[in-house]
Amino acid sequence: MRILQFKKKTDRNNHIKTFSITQKNEDKQCVTRVHKSFLYNVSHTAKIAPVIEQPQVYIKKCFDSEKSIEKLKFKVEGCFYVTHDRVLFRVDFKHSLIIHIKWKNKIFSPKKSEILT
Repeated sequence: MRILQFKKKTDRNNHIKTFSITQKNEDKQCVTRVHKSFLYNVSHTAKIAPVIEQPQVYIKKCFDSEKSIEKLKFKVEGCFYVTHDRVLFRVDFKHSLIIHIKWKNKIFSPKKSEILT
């Protein structure tokens, strides 16, 4: 069974746009929930030659052997610049991917050798 949900939200006063996709998938071995979100915040900038910063990447992975749950969180935060009608805008973004896997039996994800063969 597969459930898919899509949300789109715009805050015109604060110049923020958010997209999110949530998916739930259930099969014989596990229940998987995947949440993807994309947040963009647009603001005017007066810089003529802006310094482009490297995006920040955060990864967190954890196992709960008592509850047979695996979690993975992957987040990227950064900014880029665009021009529109000869005006320079800064776009701050935050992208995230969150995966929860609830195993029905006590066997966690397969070993690497099983995946590669």
